[in-house]
Amino acid sequence: MLFLKAQAKTNTSGYFHKYFNNLFVKKRQLTEIELDSIDRVQADWQNILGSTVTDRAKAESSVKDCYQYANLNIPNIIWADHPLNVIKILINRPDLDDISGLIIQEIWQSELAIQRSICPESAAYILSHLNPQQPIDTPIGTRQIAPIANRLNELVMSQVNNLYYDLTERKIPPPLQDYQIGDLGYFDYFLRIGLNIPRIKPVIDLAKSGGWCWTFEKLAILTPKPSKIKIDRRGKIIGIFYNGVNILSGSNQAN
Repeated sequence: MLFLKAQAKTNTSGYFHKYFNNLFVKKRQLTEIELDSIDRVQADWQNILGSTVTDRAKAESSVKDCYQYANLNIPNIIWADHPLNVIKILINRPDLDDISGLIIQEIWQSELAIQRSICPESAAYILSHLNPQQPIDTPIGTRQIAPIANRLNELVMSQVNNLYYDLTERKIPPPLQDYQIGDLGYFDYFLRIGLNIPRIKPVIDLAKSGGWCWTFEKLAILTPKPSKIKIDRRGKIIGIFYNGVNILSGSNQAN
């Protein structure tokens, strides 16, 4: 009995020693060379978000990797012409179990890795510069609007609700991109400077290769990138076009 008590004390002491060692590990600052790459990463993501090119094979491979990281079975993958058509599919599939939260849990392991490795001031600096708020002029002054990725999601899902709210009382799960992962430039930056955050790469590849994506236990529904995104001079998104039709208004591209 005395031996067991002594052994327990030793194990507890070792645990706290390891805990406090991890707690006070020195977090590194970013170098000037690393900071100089901010503009390049930002430009890359502006191009990605404005891209109209879909790589279906890459998108499907990326979705499968997301499931694997979340320890889920590889789903069947289908494509819808555009986000609004996904709702028509979901209305007829009440059996689908949304598992996007499990994928997001794995994504945020990347955030924990950044917090453990990089000093908070440096991480906050990168986030603020790679997720800029775009100022626009209004009659009452200048205000801020959300980054284009978040704004696209907001507009599309608002339109979905407007068109389909009367067709079903069942809550439609939001797409994977609605879970605050429009800020992928932030994660991509740290991946590029060498942090070991492999879980974020499939989601980055998905954003580069496809459009909105819904994830369920046995099924993933993907959409291509819009054929055109129209933005006015003040930075307001006024058109998201699929096959020549603006899904925000229902009008065709000629209008």
